[in-house]
Amino acid sequence: KQKTAYEIKEWDWSSDVCSSDLFAMGVPAIGTSIGGLPEVIRQGRTGMLAQPGDVESLKEAVIALWRDPGLCRDMGHEARDLVEEEYSSSLHYERIADVYRRVVKS
Repeated sequence: KQKTAYEIKEWDWSSDVCSSDLFAMGVPAIGTSIGGLPEVIRQGRTGMLAQPGDVESLKEAVIALWRDPGLCRDMGHEARDLVEEEYSSSLHYERIADVYRRVVKS
C-alpha cells in the first residue's frame, strides 16, 4: 500500500535524503524544523513542519493530512515537482560541471 504521508524522525541523520526520496514518490513529509529539513520541506506546500519537541503541532500536522486526502495529494504533487525541478540527476551533474568550470577558469 502506498504511503499517504511520512513522518521523519528528529534523530534521523539522513532526513534530508529521506525527504527527497519521499518527494520523488509524490509523498509529502512531516518533520521537525531542524537541520536541513526546513530547506527541503516547504511548509504547507511539500509537507508540514513542527517545532522540535512540540508533540501537539506534530500531532496536528499528521491529523491535518490524514483528514484531508486532497491536501495530502496536492502536497505530494508539489513535492514531486520540486524534486524534478531542483534535485534531478541531470541538474546535479550540471551543477558539478559548473563547479569544475569555475575552478579551471580561476
